[in-house]
Amino acid sequence: MRKVMFNSIPFINAGAHVGLDMMTGKVFVFSSSLFRPVRISSSRPSTLLELTLLPVEKVLRGEARSESAHLAYLARSDGLASLVHLVEVINLKEGRWFEAYIDAHSGELLSVTNFVSRASYYAIPISKASIAAGQEMIVDPEDYEASPLGWHNDGNANITVTSGNNVLSFKWLDPGYAYSNGNLSNSADPSSLTFSMHYNTTLPSDNPTNLEAARTNAFYIMNVMHDVFYRYGFTEDAFNFQVTNLRGSGKTRAADPVRVSVQAEGAGPNRDGAIANDILVHEVTHGLTQRMTGGGTSRCLQTLEAEGLGEGWSDIMAEWVQLTGGDMRDYAFATYVAGNDKGLRTYPYSTSISTNPRRYSDVAIMNEPHDIGEVWGNILHNILAVLIDKYGWSSAAMTDPQDLKEILCICICSSMPYHYNHVTPLARDAFIQADAIRYNGVNKCLLWRVFARHGLGVNAADYVDDPTIPDDC
Repeated sequence: MRKVMFNSIPFINAGAHVGLDMMTGKVFVFSSSLFRPVRISSSRPSTLLELTLLPVEKVLRGEARSESAHLAYLARSDGLASLVHLVEVINLKEGRWFEAYIDAHSGELLSVTNFVSRASYYAIPISKASIAAGQEMIVDPEDYEASPLGWHNDGNANITVTSGNNVLSFKWLDPGYAYSNGNLSNSADPSSLTFSMHYNTTLPSDNPTNLEAARTNAFYIMNVMHDVFYRYGFTEDAFNFQVTNLRGSGKTRAADPVRVSVQAEGAGPNRDGAIANDILVHEVTHGLTQRMTGGGTSRCLQTLEAEGLGEGWSDIMAEWVQLTGGDMRDYAFATYVAGNDKGLRTYPYSTSISTNPRRYSDVAIMNEPHDIGEVWGNILHNILAVLIDKYGWSSAAMTDPQDLKEILCICICSSMPYHYNHVTPLARDAFIQADAIRYNGVNKCLLWRVFARHGLGVNAADYVDDPTIPDDC
């Protein structure tokens, strides 16, 4: 691709693309946006950029990023070539990111390119566990505070497949083959970014239409969780998953989106995990806990008990996103994939000890992370129940963390940096510390009572239960 220049200033919308066969020397493709200008304005601006920004910011409802500004020529439909100040105008809170072209002589706003990609998905809403609850058309679900360019722009270009700055959703082929654009879902309508495939549970999961629907659902869920986690502290500074750090600071690794491989393994006929939201949320929460607990190193959850904590965190996050009210019922994880009402765990998570008798001492005879996760997950389920009983449930939980209303998710995320290496179920201390730092310890006794009820009292150690709570409780 060659750009057109005039007096060493490039045209932003005029150029030519030539494809050359290196074997024969023949041109096999040629395209261009070249034009013959009627008049070219002076390459010396007569209006200072600073004097034009205020009205442009007002029109575009954003803040100009003056450090991005430079001169360019804009080819116009009337044959004029106008010298322009090219500058980015951003409003991250409202999801606005424009490239503005301001006439460098008159100060007039001539044209605007909108970088933000808005899209719609026929998918399973995040509050539903699986395809058994049905798909819906979900319009513009992006949280632009967390994803300022939407979900289909990686900071370099708009994308019309299941790929973007946060997530890459692709078809699994084999262990030696990662992904390519050919294994990504193509939008049914690229002009509007509408992904509209319906999943048919009477057909095999690898049916082409079902594959498209599954990739779309996985892309939607993983992006929702990126945005939710961002609100709760899993940002660039905490090593979150993104291709590009759009805010220009932090510790995000380069080219580091969540990569979700659809149909990597089967769970039985027509039981694709990509259409089971609880499974998807569970798995992406492992990314949150590995990154935040290890400070980006992913090395603090390697022991058996620490892996169990990760399983418990993931189960309860899957439950948390499905809450639609303050009625805390027993929760069975992954019933769709399991093909039964019991799900994949030994007991449902419950506030009733007779329904779920799991407690700290059970860990002594456990040698599998998911089993240990049941102990930690049930404790967190009970914490969630008492917090909702005290503070109520918030319908804005996914996009607007509110003090005290969403203490479970806040304390889960906030406590992770306080864990030491090879954390154990005594991660109880980090959870209580997070409450002390974030809320001045107003929930200290409430939390201790839940822990103590399940054997993790003050003197619990070496898998011996203890019901003791602090003296000041």
